[in-house]
Amino acid sequence: MPKKEKEGTPGGKPLKSTRERILRAASKAFSENGFEGARVDGIAEIAGINKAMLYYYVGGKEALYEAVLMNNFVRLTEAMESARRSAEGAEDQMRKVLDAFICTLHEIPDHPRLMVRELAAGAAHLPKPAVEQMARVFAIVRGILEEGKRSGVFRDINPMLAHLSIVGSTVFLIGSGPIRQRFDEVLQAHGQPELDDDILGGAIADLILNGIRKREK
Repeated sequence: MPKKEKEGTPGGKPLKSTRERILRAASKAFSENGFEGARVDGIAEIAGINKAMLYYYVGGKEALYEAVLMNNFVRLTEAMESARRSAEGAEDQMRKVLDAFICTLHEIPDHPRLMVRELAAGAAHLPKPAVEQMARVFAIVRGILEEGKRSGVFRDINPMLAHLSIVGSTVFLIGSGPIRQRFDEVLQAHGQPELDDDILGGAIADLILNGIRKREK
């Protein structure tokens, strides 16, 4: 389990900055090599500390992985909850929450790669606290869908299906940057405009909202 944070450190450095440096190094290692391929020695080297210090601040490999995922999911949840509070009506909530979700993923670009690796591994290393935090993300989407249904804006749709469609499309699109770059080189030769990251939020929101809006009979 991760060590409890204390005020100050033996070397006089603030614990928070050292922990953040470790988590950045761990995030990079896990996203590039997966859980199995990442090495604690390598993470310590990237963070610029020795292995003993790494264990002191965070813990072993499992604790590092859990801390990285929890840090990411907490950031996503807080951004989405804040966006929802600032919106009026279910459709505006969905649009702003999607924008916050995508903007936050751009701030933590390792996360989509981490989740794709977990998907490929059958969630073999996904810790329970991370799953619980993922459930909070789902609860936000489900709450918006339920509010939209009550107000007559959204049609009746399975919330998990909508959630997985949103998360799957956004995580894949952001994580597929290198593939899209190669793909764009081919498509532009046929007059296809490049898919700019800046328009992803609005484009995905339009696709999702067009799918869940209540249709006139």
